[in-house]
Amino acid sequence: MDFKAFETKVSMKTENGSETGLVVKVDTLSQTLLVRADDNEVYEVSMWRVDII
Repeated sequence: MDFKAFETKVSMKTENGSETGLVVKVDTLSQTLLVRADDNEVYEVSMWRVDII
């Protein structure tokens, strides 16, 4: 998958259901993303547990 910081919008599952947000950092070594959700909460998630929207 091709993720670009500040360009890629993703959907992810959270403890409270699901969230959508903008990728703000891509760490290819650990295969994680920092995603800022629409409510400004920041999540660290696996690249393999999100859907690009």
